[in-house]
Amino acid sequence: MDEAQKVREQAAQAMDVLRAELAELARIQRKRTTLIATGEAAERRVMVSLNADGVIIETRFADDIGDLGHEEIAAAVTEAGQRAHAELSRMNEAMMRPLTEQRARLPKMSEVIADLSDFEGMRDIDGLGELDNLLTTPPPVSTAPPGSPERRVGDAEGTSPDSGVKDELW
Repeated sequence: MDEAQKVREQAAQAMDVLRAELAELARIQRKRTTLIATGEAAERRVMVSLNADGVIIETRFADDIGDLGHEEIAAAVTEAGQRAHAELSRMNEAMMRPLTEQRARLPKMSEVIADLSDFEGMRDIDGLGELDNLLTTPPPVSTAPPGSPERRVGDAEGTSPDSGVKDELW
């Protein structure tokens, strides 16, 4: 086997790994659109829910919210939003962790394909020209409130988009 053929085979193997990684990334992106994080404050009188992008999708007050003054309510809304954001960050990180760990274990492209910079025929490797098509734009994240019909539609994997809702807070 000549050197050019060896490089082509190595590149094809690397492309297979890349395709699998991009498919996993697309799956994670779809799942991410369903995330909802809810924070509470002021002894559960204030609850703020955020979607995966950190956009407020619902703010709720308990029946006894009137026991608080305006400044206390404002501070509680801020606190609940910050708590929801911290939870959302944790959820996003946990969702990405397996992919991040997998990437850390993979060798660098230059380690897989020797003399990569010297090889002029890289454009002819099956699938390399289609790399742009493999990269996906994340799907849009819903701004519908928790429990709305839009969120009850389940995604392609059969999970409910409401999976991030903390129902016990309501």
